[in-house]
Amino acid sequence: MKSLHEEWVLKALKDFDTAKLILDSGKDYYDQICFLCQQSIEKLLKAYLIKNNKEISKTHDLMKLTVDCKNINSGFSEWEKVAISLTTYAVDFRYPGESATKEEAHDSFMLAEKYLNFILLEIKK
Repeated sequence: MKSLHEEWVLKALKDFDTAKLILDSGKDYYDQICFLCQQSIEKLLKAYLIKNNKEISKTHDLMKLTVDCKNINSGFSEWEKVAISLTTYAVDFRYPGESATKEEAHDSFMLAEKYLNFILLEIKK
């Protein structure tokens, strides 16, 4: 049986893998790519907090979650700008009125991939 934080990691990786599948497909599902990138980081941050016996809040705010993680490990401070950038994708493109561009989808994927790798390394420690 997987621990709770491992379950969060698995869901995060599935979100990220789905974003990559969509990106590689060439389809213009840019909103979904951005959303899945944000979701993958949100779940990994929550996994890190759970692994460290911290309460997680019901929030999509990656900056808040990053600060919570920074209180455990100062290395998270380097990721605050990325957290702010990716947080916008939690809601902005999920509803009519705004849409992500191809460039935003690629940027969100690249940022998420870098942050994801950092968080995974910290979770494994």
